Amino acid sequence: MLNLYNVSVKDTGLYICFVYNPCGAVLSESARLSVNGNKAGFRYTVNNQTRLASFTNTSDPGKNNYYWDFDNNQYSNLKDVSMNYIKDGKYHVCLTVTDSVSLCQSNFCDDIKVGKLFCKADFTYTIDTASKYVSFSDASTIGTTNHYWEFGDGNTSV
Repeated sequence: MLNLYNVSVKDTGLYICFVYNPCGAVLSESARLSVNGNKAGFRYTVNNQTRLASFTNTSDPGKNNYYWDFDNNQYSNLKDVSMNYIKDGKYHVCLTVTDSVSLCQSNFCDDIKVGKLFCKADFTYTIDTASKYVSFSDASTIGTTNHYWEFGDGNTSV
C-alpha cells in the first residue's frame, strides 16, 4: 500500500527524507529545494551594424551565481553582460542561474539573430516588349535555398 505524505518547507536548502520499514531497512533520498525559486531569464537588444548584443538578466533575485553561454565559445559569469559577435548569424544563448545557498539551478535559452537578416526575398525582372515575355531573376540575400514564385495570374513556379 502506498502512503503519500506532504511536507511544507519554509527555507531553501538541502532536505533528506529517510524511510524506515519494519524489517529495519532504511532508504534515504535527498533533494535541494529552492523555496523562493531562482527562475532564470533575460532580455536582449542587438545592434546589427556593430553586432553588439546586450543582455539584461531578469532572473529571480537572490544570492545567485550566473553562467552565460553565448554559442560562440565565449562565456561570462557577470549578472548583465554584452557580447560583440564577430560573425552574422543565429546564436543559441543560454543563462544558467545557481542559487549559492541551495545550489538549485535554472536555465533559460533563447535564439538571437545578429547582423544581416538571413533571408530577404527579392527579385529583378526584365521585359521583352517584342515577345511580351517577362524574365524574373532571384536577388534574395544569402541563405535562400528554396524558391516559390507566384505571378499574380494564378501561375506559380518552384
